[in-house]
Amino acid sequence: RKQFEEILKITQKSMVKEIAPEYFKTGEQSEGAKAFLEKRLPNLRKYRNTPCQDKIKASLSRIGTIS
Repeated sequence: RKQFEEILKITQKSMVKEIAPEYFKTGEQSEGAKAFLEKRLPNLRKYRNTPCQDKIKASLSRIGTIS
């Protein structure tokens, strides 16, 4: 039980803080959230070294979010 208590204390924000501390400061998260609410693909080109729109579109197509 004690093992699970430690796992349950982990939040998404604390995990992101540990793995990518600058994530919330880049604007990438804001663009992703805004795009989700507007039901469109996020434009993350300025945050990425390589274009990934095709990968995002393919992923969203696979789960049936877009056609």
